[in-house]
Amino acid sequence: MTMQLHRPDGEGGLTPSPVTQDDYRRQLRSRRWDAAQLSNPEVELPDKRLAVLGIVILAVMTFGAIVVGYGIGLWG
Repeated sequence: MTMQLHRPDGEGGLTPSPVTQDDYRRQLRSRRWDAAQLSNPEVELPDKRLAVLGIVILAVMTFGAIVVGYGIGLWG
């Protein structure tokens, strides 16, 4: 069972609003003031090659820190 929102129909009655809205951002927008659509610039994904390169560089730096640590007797 789902809840339906009802809007005035202009004749003193209420009419049910459509239940299914595919874009959740439409529910966040103000119907009264017709606000601009929300955008999220953080969702833009980086290039896959750069992401893999960053992870590989981080792994090499971690391995290097471990090898240097054992070499100078820090973890020995």
